[in-house]
Amino acid sequence: MRINLLPEEVKNRISSGEVIEGPAECVKELMENSLDAGATFVDVEVIKGGKRYISVRDNGIGIPSEDISKAVMSGATSKLRTLEDLQSLSTYGFRGEALHAISLVSRMMLRSRFFQEELGKEIRVEAGKVVSEKLVGMPVGTHVEVYDLFYNAPVRSAFLGKEDTERRKIYKVFKALALANPKISFRLRAEGKEIYHLKPAADIKERAEEILQNKLELITREEDHLRVDLLISVNREGRDTFLFVNGRPVQNKSLSEYVRKAWGKAGLVLCYVRVPPYLLDVNVHPKKTEVKILK
Repeated sequence: MRINLLPEEVKNRISSGEVIEGPAECVKELMENSLDAGATFVDVEVIKGGKRYISVRDNGIGIPSEDISKAVMSGATSKLRTLEDLQSLSTYGFRGEALHAISLVSRMMLRSRFFQEELGKEIRVEAGKVVSEKLVGMPVGTHVEVYDLFYNAPVRSAFLGKEDTERRKIYKVFKALALANPKISFRLRAEGKEIYHLKPAADIKERAEEILQNKLELITREEDHLRVDLLISVNREGRDTFLFVNGRPVQNKSLSEYVRKAWGKAGLVLCYVRVPPYLLDVNVHPKKTEVKILK
């Protein structure tokens, strides 16, 4: 799908704004772009906890060569046209801010080959400005490399945690998206070591058991337009709670409280909720981690 710049009246009505607070947010946005592009394999690599280097490569449909420079502009998106589109969103992203925000605070390489083109195109961006572009031979898909995050924003860089802390945040983001997309293959490497290499799973249970190393029981409830799949640890070990709404890792206070109250003694709990898109408001927070389920 072609990339377009959102009209000002649409940009002003969505919860846009700064979304990149650290390496984990950068990894999250890039992985979500890959999933939205229909990728069946997403490869992530980080060095120095993502502070020095982040790479996200996919085999999605790619970006048309004439649109690549546009992709790093504010409000550039292929997923939204009008405010009415917010009522039927099925993608992770829609605000057109992620690549733009990352490019402003890093040295970034964006390389992509559209599935209908024979060659790919590569641009290099520093502090939001395209400094070079060229045609390149590459497989269909997109590869983004981010170097020296916050190199031009020393105050923000100073607020980052230690490498181990930032690395753990990246692992958490990676696991959440892998748990939400069991049929997609994922790989994560950190400091030259392979941390995860996940092949497509049959279902959410198989993927969750592989990642969390815990035997899980599946409970399904369905009523009207709502479907809930609960995975709870058979041995009642663990204390984590994961919440997903329409395949999106999210935060929702009332739903989380209900899950903890009903299944808190179950130990590890994963709750997958499915509702029609028109009953879901994802435009609550710029990070897209909070949602409201409309009644």
